[in-house]
Amino acid sequence: MENKVKSYKFEYILCDGPNPEDWASISLEELQKLSTDGKAIVFNFGGNGTKSKKTAISYGKTIRTLLGVNSNLAHVISVNYNESTGLTKDMHKNVSTLVEKVFKPMFYNPCRKITFDEANKNFRKFTIFAHCHGAFGVLESMEDELDRTLRNYTNFNSAYRAELLSQIVCSTYGSTTDLKYFTEFNCTSYTDNVKMFEGNAVWDEMFKKHFDEVDIPPHEKAKLYAQYQKHKRKNKEMLTFVKRYLNKNDRIFMYKERNNKVVFATGHLTNNIDNDRFNTSGGDHLNVYMRYYYNKSLTSTATVAGEYMTRVQSCILCSSVANSYRNLHSAFPMPFSADTICKNISNFVSPLNYAKELNLSSGNMYNLPPIRKEDEIQVQPNRTDYPDLFEKE
Repeated sequence: MENKVKSYKFEYILCDGPNPEDWASISLEELQKLSTDGKAIVFNFGGNGTKSKKTAISYGKTIRTLLGVNSNLAHVISVNYNESTGLTKDMHKNVSTLVEKVFKPMFYNPCRKITFDEANKNFRKFTIFAHCHGAFGVLESMEDELDRTLRNYTNFNSAYRAELLSQIVCSTYGSTTDLKYFTEFNCTSYTDNVKMFEGNAVWDEMFKKHFDEVDIPPHEKAKLYAQYQKHKRKNKEMLTFVKRYLNKNDRIFMYKERNNKVVFATGHLTNNIDNDRFNTSGGDHLNVYMRYYYNKSLTSTATVAGEYMTRVQSCILCSSVANSYRNLHSAFPMPFSADTICKNISNFVSPLNYAKELNLSSGNMYNLPPIRKEDEIQVQPNRTDYPDLFEKE
């Protein structure tokens, strides 16, 4: 008897309304109709273990919590993979079907031509929250498939295609990606238990490249650089000292990896990771709300930086959805501005980065010591006080 290989289909769960018991699965046809009803769309692509409706709903709760009142402006769609996806054929097949049924009508209609401005406005409807495999697996596959479909069904040149794809805003967490076009805000911890940063060489070079732009007190930056200079002949990487510094101090580093990708990095999202009941799935691999919705009786062990990082994610999602909603109800396209969001986030993260001594217990995030006068100097990109930073010997 021939063994048939079971195929898996994505299940799309509409997480609208305050009561999760009312959240139900919808078809791709129903999802396509939702994309035309005047609300934004927020997709969730969770980690590799999102193979049940219950887990997908947990992500839906997380996203609605991060969105707050802005959840009324959007449909939240959480995806259940129904299998542990890996980089499987079924995963790519499901992504291709999603692009064909939901995204393709945003820029192609066989009965009439959709202009670039109209397509641009349509693409701005979408915001994506992606965790772990949902980012480096699903999102990368989706970007490739969307770019291929745009090339096959439109005459837009590469610059126009890149502009369209950049209107899809992604908040990624606990992952590394190789996205080229989507606008991405990547929140991460350098002590992620799932070992996302074991390839230190890549991250070391990236950090050195952007070290000048990180906004922390100048004397701390000078000390950090001096430690690296002292030990680099012993093949100590800059990232070694960055991790040590971030673990000792609650800070969030923000820097641009590319024009439309911004990284928010910290060293320690949770306390007592070694004793964490989620250690096997990554204590620092889950944000505060993810941890809560996995088990409501769990006492939060978030550090101050961990609390702040959830505010960063909330700002990203709320800003994208608010812009989507305004864009949908405007006569003209209103492109998303990553720079504006970065300025807003920098404003509320700066007190954390410039605080001298922090109580790392959860719930004390607003009890920050005053900023000292000498630390009020803003570190400007392209400054000249370290002219030989990382000069090759």
